[in-house]
Amino acid sequence: LENGVFYTGQITLYSDMTLFIDESATIYANMDRNVYTKVIPSNGYNGNKQLGRGIIWFEDAKNVRITGGGTIFGNGFYGFGENDPPNQRPCIIYFASCEDVYIENINMVQSPFWTLVPYESSDITIRNVNITNHVAPNRDGIDPVNSSNITVENCLVIAGDDAFCPKSGNMIPSRNVEVYDCFFQSYCNGIKFGTDSQGPFSNYYFEDIYMKGVGMSGIALEAVDGSDMEYLTFKRIEMTDVDNAMFAAVGNRMRTPYNIEDAASYKHLGRINNIVLEDVRYTNCMQWPYSHKKEDIHEILLYGLNPEKNTLNDGEAHRISNVLFKNVYLEMPGGKTEVPDFDAGLGGEYPEHQELGDSVGYGYTLRWTDNVRFENCTTVL
Repeated sequence: LENGVFYTGQITLYSDMTLFIDESATIYANMDRNVYTKVIPSNGYNGNKQLGRGIIWFEDAKNVRITGGGTIFGNGFYGFGENDPPNQRPCIIYFASCEDVYIENINMVQSPFWTLVPYESSDITIRNVNITNHVAPNRDGIDPVNSSNITVENCLVIAGDDAFCPKSGNMIPSRNVEVYDCFFQSYCNGIKFGTDSQGPFSNYYFEDIYMKGVGMSGIALEAVDGSDMEYLTFKRIEMTDVDNAMFAAVGNRMRTPYNIEDAASYKHLGRINNIVLEDVRYTNCMQWPYSHKKEDIHEILLYGLNPEKNTLNDGEAHRISNVLFKNVYLEMPGGKTEVPDFDAGLGGEYPEHQELGDSVGYGYTLRWTDNVRFENCTTVL
């Protein structure tokens, strides 16, 4: 496509295809969600209860490219609360059960829902992609769901919800993901694992990430549906004008895959293990966060599962373990005149950092954790 604006409904791609959108071209999406075919690719919670349509859609495909320097305008001006399953709004790019996918040199604007969603797919490259969404909520940027072997490089994401948000709606592992040289701005979280978090996440590496104007957490790890999150590294992360530096928690919500027999047998509790934050700077914290909550929580929060909230009574500890903070600089506002009580931790509520209320620490608050180490860290009030 080149030299013009192209008004369209669903575009379906197949193996060995390239969609080339020249920088002189814009795809302008039909706002009627019903022109996009509703698909349910698996029993994953996300694929049934949240996702369903794509402006650009492909499934069971290999060697697919979307490139060219042009723009896809999602026309996503739906009002607050119009998530309305089962008649879901479309993503701009949504693909399932695919391999060898390359999305490069593309601009995506005003997505109706999550913008770019690899679903149960592998071997994906996302490079030089710009995403701009100024409508909230549920306008995430890049959301890999139960997907692996992904490289994300040199992307700019301005999101109406979470900017980069891996999810898991069943037990398919999510692993081997590298993210480099990206800018994230978000009404909610910059980098967030969850909330949908049933299967394991492992071997994620983030380097040279800059965040500005993030209304909740810069980094959020939310293991609330049974996920084991491990071997996650965050290196050279710069955060400014961000509400909360980091929030990691284990909860007991325990969502399961959708429409399965004996769903109770899928219920399990998770853990967070082997996390590294190195060369991280957090300055000029956001004083008026987009979350509009009264709590003023900026510090790093690590909350394993309170043993009293182990509703499975499985006899195991579901803690946050083996965490290294190295060369971490936190610039905190201070100003409290009283020390709040410790919070009892997450249960089944929606897991964001403000759910814990005002917390005890001014730099770090740790509960139900093991082997948390600090090397050359500075906290300034």
